[in-house]
Amino acid sequence: MEKIETRQSLDMFDPYVFETSVMRLGPLRVAKGRYPASRMAQRQVTAPTLSFILGKTRASTHIHLDGAQPTELTGQFGLVHFIRKGTRAASHWNDTIDAMTVTFDTETLEFCGRRFSLDSIPRSTLFFDPVACAVATDIAHDPGSGMQSALGYLLHRVLREVESRKAKESDCIRRAEQIARDITRNLPNLYVNGRFVYDDAFAEQGLRRAFLDRFGCTPHAFALRAKVDSAKLLLRETDLGLADIAGALGFSDQSHFARVFKDATAMTPRAFRIRPIRLPS
Repeated sequence: MEKIETRQSLDMFDPYVFETSVMRLGPLRVAKGRYPASRMAQRQVTAPTLSFILGKTRASTHIHLDGAQPTELTGQFGLVHFIRKGTRAASHWNDTIDAMTVTFDTETLEFCGRRFSLDSIPRSTLFFDPVACAVATDIAHDPGSGMQSALGYLLHRVLREVESRKAKESDCIRRAEQIARDITRNLPNLYVNGRFVYDDAFAEQGLRRAFLDRFGCTPHAFALRAKVDSAKLLLRETDLGLADIAGALGFSDQSHFARVFKDATAMTPRAFRIRPIRLPS
């Protein structure tokens, strides 16, 4: 194991870091740093990076990845964050935090006789594992002769969790896509007594997050968009009256339909129907 000089910055975080030490173990670069409260720092991650939040700080942290919903976390100890190479990220926190990062110089690791592709991990995996962070704290404070075996255990534990979460996320995406299909097939019956029929299903945060990531909007917004798209077809392709279209699509009445349609298109349903269709030139 080679110990590298103390430095004043880390690739993973912002150059506000101080008291940084870096060690190298084969294809792994292990760094410990202290990060004062910072403003929003943006970066592009240049290598697969695993971060462990150490110490007893209870900072509030905001993390925003390109194309994903912002995440806010409070109570930092136990937070484990994997970010894939090439991900653009922005983050800031309101108190000093201690962290250990492991940067990988390889895209593939071997554990227990099997190969693990870091590139197959979703671009950001964020979870709490106080045991993993306790092991990381020991490694950071006392990088002695047992560091290699401790780091091996740590990586095995975390990557096993990442794999498990990847499988769960795939299942959530599959379920989200199925619900989206059900929504478009069942537009008249999506609300019962004013309540969205999928509210209970989306109380599961993983499923709700998968839906947001897959479709870029909430299930409720998706349902309204599907209703408006269907309304456009009915307005163009049929002679149905506005009240009949409102009833067919599950709006409470014609006024409700007109209000939602205008909010989405900046036109009333009647104006949309009589507007000439522009053919491509």
